[in-house]
Amino acid sequence: MILVLSAGIGNGQIKLDHPFDCYETSLNSFKSVEDIFVETFTIEATLENEIQWGDSTHFSLTKEFSLLNDQKLLTSVNKILKNLSEQIPKFENPTDHSNYGRYEYSLFLLDTNVINAFTSGQRIYLTKGIIDFCQNDDEIAMIIAHEIAHNELGHINEKIAKFNSANDFFGETGGTLTFIIGNLLRTPFGQLEEGHCDLFGMDIALKAGYKGCAVVELWDRMNKNEDEKSFIDLFLSHPYSGDRANCARYYIDNTYGLKCE
Repeated sequence: MILVLSAGIGNGQIKLDHPFDCYETSLNSFKSVEDIFVETFTIEATLENEIQWGDSTHFSLTKEFSLLNDQKLLTSVNKILKNLSEQIPKFENPTDHSNYGRYEYSLFLLDTNVINAFTSGQRIYLTKGIIDFCQNDDEIAMIIAHEIAHNELGHINEKIAKFNSANDFFGETGGTLTFIIGNLLRTPFGQLEEGHCDLFGMDIALKAGYKGCAVVELWDRMNKNEDEKSFIDLFLSHPYSGDRANCARYYIDNTYGLKCE
């Protein structure tokens, strides 16, 4: 078992040891230069910075997309969000992210058939496309838990810190240009970040009582909608769905003793 109780903390929090070898790819060589820059010139983002970033994102999104106002669906997904959020204090902080456990989440549904989900500044966005693609609440819970993990593991904070660092080092214009170039070279989150969110998301969802094997079924089905794996996979932020299904299957088996078909 990988999952153990924290020792010496006295609050019964669960300590996690996430194995990343299943997600490691050549993409890491592209990531390292950017990380060295951030470690050298980082201006840490506060929770307030994250919320402001989220406000700007929300403003842009609502100009581009309509928000779904299906009250029955909103009630259902918000119930899932609340259930998942309540699990966070039960886990020891998996990283050194200082805002861990401080987020107050809200959820929005975008009226687009694109299959996607993302998060910014405590807000979680699900598209109509991904809601329709999911076959049950367990799969929706895995998607929401993954987006929660991006916040709790500090990935949003790190993205803002990169922007702040570039602005401080190059000036506002240079920083903006650097940030745009960085996004052209590598999409917002790297494969290891996405893999970490898969793992922690599974922990959160399982603790909340959702079926862990749902994530395997989700990625297996997503995999059937993708082209064959190719070299371009090295440059994708999200790991190939077939890999995600296999890594999820391995983690759930070795950590929780659950066998997923």
